Amino acid sequence: FVDDDQFVEVQSKIIGNYNFNNIQTAIAIGRYFNVPASKIKEAIESYLPTNNRSQIIKKDSNTFILDAYNANPSSMREALNNLAKVEGSYKIAILGDMLELGDYSQKEHETLLEHAKKLNFDQLILIGKEFEKAKDNTLNHLHFPKMEALKNWYSKQTFQNTTSLIKGSRGLKLEQLLD
Repeated sequence: FVDDDQFVEVQSKIIGNYNFNNIQTAIAIGRYFNVPASKIKEAIESYLPTNNRSQIIKKDSNTFILDAYNANPSSMREALNNLAKVEGSYKIAILGDMLELGDYSQKEHETLLEHAKKLNFDQLILIGKEFEKAKDNTLNHLHFPKMEALKNWYSKQTFQNTTSLIKGSRGLKLEQLLD
């Protein structure tokens, strides 16, 4: 952003283009309240999410993008697009149901699966009843009815140099996969 005709570059630790508007809003509010550019820059650069939203977690050689606070069709699509753009030799999308979509649930889950298919991840893992209803037999994926089943399977796997997106509705508590 520009402050007194000086360009101020900000490096955020938040992943995803979808967070760009949030950062722009934070800058605009700071500018509106006359917060010095150096303080705005410092605040944005020092923010490290710890609330299951756009968290980057490193475990051994693996990287996890934990975004399990909420899920709706647009946030799921953007998270998948982001995973597709992230550098990595092996990518896994672990997706939990989008809850509370009512009559639109099956259609929205089907649409999301069609989108995921186009992105060609190395592995697609689905959790929940809604994804079970929407399953696509032409899509290579694993499905688990509940978090416990996924966690049991996952604990027996050995992944190295893998980037995994973990995204789903809050009710599934997908962050437990990393416990």
